[in-house]
Amino acid sequence: MELTPEERQKIYEEERAKHLATRKSWLKLLSLIGLVALLAYGAVLLFTKREQVAQLQPRPAQQPFQPSVQSSPMISETLAAVLKPASQPSFSLDLEGQLNRIRSEGSDPESIKNNIQQADAKITYALLKKNSVKYAGQSWAFTGTVYQIFERGNQTQAFVALDGWGSKNVEVIGDFQTDFVEKNKVYVVGYLAGDYSYKSVAGWDLTIPALAARAMMKPGDAVKYRRPK
Repeated sequence: MELTPEERQKIYEEERAKHLATRKSWLKLLSLIGLVALLAYGAVLLFTKREQVAQLQPRPAQQPFQPSVQSSPMISETLAAVLKPASQPSFSLDLEGQLNRIRSEGSDPESIKNNIQQADAKITYALLKKNSVKYAGQSWAFTGTVYQIFERGNQTQAFVALDGWGSKNVEVIGDFQTDFVEKNKVYVVGYLAGDYSYKSVAGWDLTIPALAARAMMKPGDAVKYRRPK
């Protein structure tokens, strides 16, 4: 029996509708597979990044606090002597020496202001990682995020990161106590003091720049100490 044009059109439309439904189902399935693959890739990237950062993370401070960690032996007393005129005392360029320098100068507002104004903005973290000994004894200030912080008596030790992952840390030690805790944004000023070496939680021996700090404050509070334009 021959089909009428209307019946042929109806069959055609039914077959077309089935084809479109099948096509939509495949597209949904492929989209779902693509989304799952993208999420898995993102998770792998995040896990890899966290593992890299964890390898750089310092061990918790379980050992006695040692603020007088020595900088590189390349630092000489002769180089330290050029920091001040002969009529004034000179200090070694390691952490303890630069902390003694701060103690002798004081941490009053005027001393903080002078330290900030003398800070060399051209000294980058990359330069310090390359050769921190070269800049030991120079004024430096930076803004970062507290990665770890400890207090022993009236002294504070902190790992302050210049990036968001804690992979660009500076060892900061100062003769003061603060209300800052981990993840706080801070502004730190003091004198560069060569290298600080430690063992990470992954067991790696790492070396980062060290700073003998005169002050640690909120970034906004540092504005009043800066030289007016």
